Amino acid sequence: MGQILTKYNQGSLGLAEFADAQFDPQSSFSYFVDFLQYDAANDYFIATNGVGTGTAAFTQNSAHGGTLTFSTAATSTANDQAIIASPLDLFELNGSRRAYIEVRFKSASSFVATGNWVLGLTAASPATTVFSGSAVSVPINSIMVGRDQGTDSLTGASATAGRNIQLFTRDGTNSMVETVCPMSETISITAFQRVGLLCTGNIVQAFYNGKKVGSPVTLAAATSAAMGVYFAVQTTNTAPVAAEVDYIAAAFTR
Repeated sequence: MGQILTKYNQGSLGLAEFADAQFDPQSSFSYFVDFLQYDAANDYFIATNGVGTGTAAFTQNSAHGGTLTFSTAATSTANDQAIIASPLDLFELNGSRRAYIEVRFKSASSFVATGNWVLGLTAASPATTVFSGSAVSVPINSIMVGRDQGTDSLTGASATAGRNIQLFTRDGTNSMVETVCPMSETISITAFQRVGLLCTGNIVQAFYNGKKVGSPVTLAAATSAAMGVYFAVQTTNTAPVAAEVDYIAAAFTR
């Protein structure tokens, strides 16, 4: 127990910050999708959608305990998207409630000039776009981490290729706040990586490969609407972009 508490207090392992709550299921619950089985019509844990002019593609793979490759249409046009999300909203963030969400994925589009991606929680439906042009623009009651072009949002967000991610936070009242989170390592376009975010009340912290990146961001007001899991990739030109997702894991306090 001492070792667990040390890791919990250290706060550098992301999901381990929920270790104490997980020992008491009355005060916590979890959401975990490992893509051991995927059925677009009957899957109760994940919904798939495509936004734009083309048809997004979703392919289950056998490796790594099951992965799902999702991509924008092969004949994409600018701003086409592919989305995987929880069919239902799972969590309402207010007071001291906590949420940790993490995805393990790899993508050659992780920081290229033609591909954007985001992961997080939103009250929007799984078919709702979280992009505006080539920039992330999340709906109200959304907390997401990812990367966009940095040309029509935060200038310099894509500078020093692959060395930062961004937090996108928006409560139910105010405009989106975008925060760059510089990293000490380069985003891989060939290896699996883990990206996550921790919400404590209205304070949000980004994680990359189990390490905190950037400073915590405080929402101007608490996000009180129920939110669900949302992960999307977007192409900014006619070339498709894709991501291979190994798992999505989340832990919440009730």
